[in-house]
Amino acid sequence: MTVGASFETLVQLEPGHAPAKYQLSDTDYVFGRIHTDRVFIYKNDTNVADFMPTERLVDGLKKTLAHYPIVAGRLVSIGNDEFEVHAFGSGVPYRESYCPQDIAELNQDWPESSMLPEWRAAVGDGL
Repeated sequence: MTVGASFETLVQLEPGHAPAKYQLSDTDYVFGRIHTDRVFIYKNDTNVADFMPTERLVDGLKKTLAHYPIVAGRLVSIGNDEFEVHAFGSGVPYRESYCPQDIAELNQDWPESSMLPEWRAAVGDGL
């Protein structure tokens, strides 16, 4: 399977956001120090040329960062096994990729096989 990058950028906070440090709450430590990358896969069933409206998606991310700059922050150790989120305008990486093959070629039961059982029960035959 061949995957190619069609668009990649670093989405920055709008000018005017002062650098900030956010102290974590006790709840933030519940899951431990793990990082999970998010990968979303969409199928262009209708073969629409502008299937992924990149400009609108990046604009939406910029608007989100304007309201929640902590999302663009980085987890930093402050000693004693404690952490803070430092939002100093480092930006959020955004990447779109494409694959001419159907992901179902790798897994015939996709996307159902990648869903938690409770999600499969919730959507039923809606996929």
